[in-house]
Amino acid sequence: MCLQLPQGASIGDNENDPSGSQAMSKLAEKMKEQADSSATDPLSSSFKITDVDTARLTARIPIVMFRCPIVRGDGTEDVMECDLSMHNPLAVMNTRFLRTYADINPVTRVMAFVIKRWAKARDINNPARHTLSSYGYIIMLLHYLTYHQRTGNGLTAPVAGPEGKPLRQNNQVKPLLPNPLWMDANWPN
Repeated sequence: MCLQLPQGASIGDNENDPSGSQAMSKLAEKMKEQADSSATDPLSSSFKITDVDTARLTARIPIVMFRCPIVRGDGTEDVMECDLSMHNPLAVMNTRFLRTYADINPVTRVMAFVIKRWAKARDINNPARHTLSSYGYIIMLLHYLTYHQRTGNGLTAPVAGPEGKPLRQNNQVKPLLPNPLWMDANWPN
């Protein structure tokens, strides 16, 4: 999630806190207070926050991580892991980018989930430890899917040469996932 303030509004001191880490720290304290109060009084709030983590407040883009339990209609409970940043429009644009690919082919979402869990289980998705972020792994997945096609028997082959231009066979390129760079500019119309 990304907290965006209206233009002209500010939280705290923009001059001495350009990254917003102090403002995010204050917000994290309020979230911890809410988490503590809802832990002692189960009726205090319908929106629960747990496990507020401020370890990434010193990152280039400060992030507050937390969990939010979600009770389904059948009474089962899931936990949604959340990251909250502030004034990070690039993250919003990247999320839209990923959502577009997930909407084109829902299998992409499943594959991304599996890759993220695989990398997390091996602790190789932590830029603070000089490994790729989860987003980096997803970008590699999207590159693979947009530059490869099925050949049969569960195998794939490249649909583009080293320079990135499509290798056309019978004037058709059918990557596993459409590549927006190769789409006809009139397609949205």
